[in-house]
Amino acid sequence: MRWLWPNGIRARMMVVLVAGALLSLAAASAGFLLVQQSTLKQRVRTLMEAHAQLIAVGAESAVAFQDPVRAQDILDHLHANRQIQQARIILGNGRVLARYAAGGAGQTPMPSSLGQGVSFAPDGQSAYFGLQLNDGGRLDMAMTLAEQQRQTRAALMVFAVCLMAAGIAVTAGVMIHCSARS
Repeated sequence: MRWLWPNGIRARMMVVLVAGALLSLAAASAGFLLVQQSTLKQRVRTLMEAHAQLIAVGAESAVAFQDPVRAQDILDHLHANRQIQQARIILGNGRVLARYAAGGAGQTPMPSSLGQGVSFAPDGQSAYFGLQLNDGGRLDMAMTLAEQQRQTRAALMVFAVCLMAAGIAVTAGVMIHCSARS
């Protein structure tokens, strides 16, 4: 344990500076992570609302004419976004007009009734979005949050590396200044 608090003012100053830099890094990273997680719902809402509004334009005519071929064609375009895992267009009487599943079998099914707007799965790995269409129909979508979580981790890593580099630069500058004065 003696190596943690060495003899000599320079060595002690270095330990204090490095410990301070590490604590600053940890505090700043935790703050950054909290901000990222608190904005997750808004980022997901924005992304899902944009997709839902685009799909709703065509889906409303499919619902009005109860055209399952047109509805399926509309949902099949969701394969372009790998984040959207499932979607369905439901008629006013509750009958499913069309459904889309990116991964096929083995996925957790969407809840049978979704509210309007965004809701999150209890495990935090998926988000659901419900949108009321004209003629009593509805559009439900399920999205994986893996990409948002990957983006958060990548941003946190970049932030931590930049903060660590700044801490090392300041510590090195102080140490060089201290050794030059001796």
